Amino acid sequence: MTILEKWRKSYPGVHHLLYEDFHIRNTRSAAATDATALEVIGELTKMIRDSGGSYAEVFKQVPVAGKHMVSDEVLETLGLHLDNKHAMRHVRDANRHAVTHLAKQRAYRPICEMAFPRRSVRIR
Repeated sequence: MTILEKWRKSYPGVHHLLYEDFHIRNTRSAAATDATALEVIGELTKMIRDSGGSYAEVFKQVPVAGKHMVSDEVLETLGLHLDNKHAMRHVRDANRHAVTHLAKQRAYRPICEMAFPRRSVRIR
């Protein structure tokens, strides 16, 4: 049983899988790119397909989607920033993608309202 299958069994309900898409660019340095991410994405896709619907939907986001929408300030507001250690940057990026997904799906309004409070408009 994979860790994702264990997660699904431990937390019943509807599950969505969200991941950051990965592309190898057509550049000179592309030959040196570690393609492990492509293998992981492929295995996840296969596992979900073979599991008979253990995840309701699978979403992929382009790498910049989270960074453009969710700033460090937003992560701090939500208590998801953690710290500025270099090793935590991937966790922060994952949190950015999760908040972006919830905001775009309008799936969890309290998170959206906390992350993106309406600013009062002053009329002169």
